[in-house]
Amino acid sequence: MNRHLIAAALLLTAMAGPYAAATQTSPDWQTQAVHALEHMHDANAEATLAVVRYASNGLHSSPRALQAVNAAIDNEPAAADLIALKMRLCDNLAGSCDRQALALQLRHLAPHNALGWMSVLQQAVAARQTGKATRVLGAMAGAETFTTYRLALLKRLYETLAYLPAPVDLAALDHSLAPVDLRRMQALIWVGFTPITDYRPLLHACQPDNAAFAQRRSSCRQLGRLLELHSDRVMDVAVGLALERWTTDNAHAYHHAMQRTLQWRWLSHAYGDACTEPKAPMRKTCLDMGMHRHAAHDFFVAVAHKAGQNTTPPAGWGQRFADFEVHADRSRGVTFAAWPQPSPGEAVPATATNTPPQAPHKASGI
Repeated sequence: MNRHLIAAALLLTAMAGPYAAATQTSPDWQTQAVHALEHMHDANAEATLAVVRYASNGLHSSPRALQAVNAAIDNEPAAADLIALKMRLCDNLAGSCDRQALALQLRHLAPHNALGWMSVLQQAVAARQTGKATRVLGAMAGAETFTTYRLALLKRLYETLAYLPAPVDLAALDHSLAPVDLRRMQALIWVGFTPITDYRPLLHACQPDNAAFAQRRSSCRQLGRLLELHSDRVMDVAVGLALERWTTDNAHAYHHAMQRTLQWRWLSHAYGDACTEPKAPMRKTCLDMGMHRHAAHDFFVAVAHKAGQNTTPPAGWGQRFADFEVHADRSRGVTFAAWPQPSPGEAVPATATNTPPQAPHKASGI
C-alpha cells in the first residue's frame, strides 16, 4: 500500500478512539440490530443494513452489503450518496458491478463532485492510457468538491438508529451518555468502518516521477487543494496534502505545503484530546458538531477553536512526522523536499527513516 495511505490509515485508527471497539464487542446487540433492519425496507434502513453488514465482517460481508445497498437504491434511485456507497462496496467485489455505469450515474446526479471520475481514472491508469488519464485529471480538477457523502450517510444511519435499541456496549462505556448521544456515536463508528475510496490510481497518476507529470502538475495541485479543503473524510485530506507537496515547484513552496501537513496533524491531535477519549471534555459537543459538518478540515478547525486550542502547532512540533513525509516525497521525485527548510545555499539533507511514525495519540466519459 502507498506510504501516504498507510500514514493516513494510522491516523484514522487513532482518531476512532476507544469506542470503535464497540463494533466488535457487542455481537448480541448487532445480531438484534441486523434482524430488525432486515424487516425495515425504506432506503435509510437498507443503507444502514449495508453498512452494518460491512462493518461487522468486512470483505466477507460485501456481497450481502451490496444486496442491501441495491435495495436502498431501488427506493431512492436519484440519491447520489447511495450510488457513492455502492461504488465503494464494489471496489471490494471484482466482477460484481459495472463501475463505469455507476460513475456515469454519479456524474449525472452530482456533476460538481470529482468522485464521479475516480473509476474512469482507475480504468485509464490500469490500461496505461496516458492521454486519457491526463484529461480525466483535468476534468476532476475543475470540480467544486470531492465528497464521499459521509454526512448524508451519517444522517441516514442516525435516523434509523432511533428505531433500534440503544447500543449496549457504548452505554456501558459511559453511563452519562443520553440515548441521542449513543445513537450519534454508533452512527459515527459505523460510517468510519465503511470502505474508503481507493486513491492509489490518483496517487500513481500524480507522482512526480510519472512521465506525464509535467502535463498533470497543475491539475494534480488543484485536486490536492480540493481534497484538503473540500473533502469529508480524514483519508481524503491526507491524500490531498500529499498531492500538494508533490506538485510544489521549489523548496520554499514545499516548506509551506509541509506546514499545512503538520497543521493537519496538529488539528487531528487537538481533536483527539477534545473529543475521542471517554472523559474528553467536549465529547458531547463533538458528537453534535460531527452530525453537521461537511468538510473534514473545517470541522477540525472548528473543534480546535471550540476547545480553545491553537490551530497551528508550536515551533518544532511534529519533526518525526515531517521526516517520514520528506523521505516518502523524495523517493517519488520531489528532490528539494526537506524539513525544516534549508537556508539559502545549504544542501537538502537526506532523511534516515522510511518507517511510518506512530499516529497521534488521540488524536460522459473522456
